Amino acid sequence: MRSEERNKGRQEVGQLSVYAASSGMAADWLGLQSLLMVERVGSHQGRAVSSISYYISSLPAQVPASDFSAGIRGDWGIEMLHSIKDTRFGEDKSKLGKGPSPSKLSVIRNLALNLFRHLGAQSVAGSMHQIAHNIKGLALLF
Repeated sequence: MRSEERNKGRQEVGQLSVYAASSGMAADWLGLQSLLMVERVGSHQGRAVSSISYYISSLPAQVPASDFSAGIRGDWGIEMLHSIKDTRFGEDKSKLGKGPSPSKLSVIRNLALNLFRHLGAQSVAGSMHQIAHNIKGLALLF
């Protein structure tokens, strides 16, 4: 399956290939039915980029490639959210490692990200800077 994407200074052509797992591989990995390869070629902010990613799946290779693609994109969304929470909020460096505190702080971070999106923010970093310098404005949101 071939796809093309353009957004935020990035142009990319992707090719998803699905292969049936061999019986020898399936014996080693319980439930393994298919192997996927995603090749991406394009440019990001004027620089050439290319990558190859491999995935394994318990779905049979006969499943439409669009179903596999949707699952992979859903996983990217989760990874992107984690990346933003880590880079902007330092979530992985947090010293809160026990009890309910990490979960509660994660909910607060998600609330902040969703609030930024709802208000049409173009940048999480810019929004954080703006709010940090406008506490009265932040208070008006509640």
